[in-house]
Amino acid sequence: MNNMLQEYKGREQTYLKHLVLNQYLESWAHKMCSGSKYRNNVRLWYVDCFSGPWQSCHEELLDTSVYIGLEALSAATKKWAEFGYQVSVGAIFVEKNPESFKKLQEYIQSRNDPFEIHTFPGEFGLNVKNIENLIQNDPAFLFVDPTGWKGAALRYIKPLVRKPKRDVMVNVMYDYINRFKDYDDDTIRAQISDFFDMQVPPNLSEEDLFRLYRDQLKAVCGLKYSADLIVQDPIKDRTKYRLVVGGNHYSVLKLFRDVEHKIIGDESPKVRSKAKEESRLERTGQNALFNVFEEDQSSLYDRHQVTSKEKLKSILVNLENEQGPLQFEEIKPHILEQCHMTESEARRLLWAWKSEGMIKISGIRGRERSIKDYHVISETGHLTSKVEPIQKQHSFDI
Repeated sequence: MNNMLQEYKGREQTYLKHLVLNQYLESWAHKMCSGSKYRNNVRLWYVDCFSGPWQSCHEELLDTSVYIGLEALSAATKKWAEFGYQVSVGAIFVEKNPESFKKLQEYIQSRNDPFEIHTFPGEFGLNVKNIENLIQNDPAFLFVDPTGWKGAALRYIKPLVRKPKRDVMVNVMYDYINRFKDYDDDTIRAQISDFFDMQVPPNLSEEDLFRLYRDQLKAVCGLKYSADLIVQDPIKDRTKYRLVVGGNHYSVLKLFRDVEHKIIGDESPKVRSKAKEESRLERTGQNALFNVFEEDQSSLYDRHQVTSKEKLKSILVNLENEQGPLQFEEIKPHILEQCHMTESEARRLLWAWKSEGMIKISGIRGRERSIKDYHVISETGHLTSKVEPIQKQHSFDI
């Protein structure tokens, strides 16, 4: 998709969102397709609950979640077909805007995909039963991307993700929610409460707000794991929205953090630097003397990784206080849910802390030089100097 950036001019945050969607969905589809090695009649679904298409600048809709979803499924199934494994694929698109729905239908008909594709007009919530009837007990990935918060209530997501092998990714539009979350209007407050499935306490920081949403996603929908990543405004140094993922298998977290590292860690600074330079050029008519990419070298992702190291200390101390020393396998979900780091980064950091005497690792066998899942980790008293209880930690500096 890298050569598509110009199609997203002025919508660079959407480009990054679509990169995350593409990377996550294709990897998820590959994993689900791998089940065809052990059983026949594997079928998987992509469900786009607010599909649009919206604001597309390409006549073939290459800059939409509809195109990206179908292409990711196609790439995965073609690869497994080369190995001799056949996987059935289905896609479901829901769109309430009549004009957008007409464009959606026309586009689907023009593609001739060898997929089972269904399009439903109307609101997502009114189509939950239709979606349930189609996906039954099959693996499914839900993409919930509303333009604000209306119509994306957790009670609509719940019946679609409560079965095994279901992942959900929700775009939580912080830019909108932050503007209205403390607004003195009963209608808006009711809508936001509907989105969170509870009345949202006033004056929450960004971190507290998303911690609340992640907890609600797990509690209401019966999911075991949830995490989020930040997509910034392309020009201004503030959060545009966060993508929140949920699922019942640890692999959800591992994949999500790997994608975050690649897209938000590596790609986002380049995209935002280009957007800032183009914006500056339009304002002044002059090229920069120096590459503005230098400005974004210390990106938000980098800063979050630094903060995550302190959070990791809190996680280790609090878990040990509550449950005693634990194996890394039991600790790593807590790390990936709360910290902006990959599993590999967490393993390297903990091994370095062992070398520095900050933690103790038991169960090392032979010449092992890295953290294994069965290693037991305990703190040595050197982590506690800067540690606060997890629930009282300061917000990230956004």
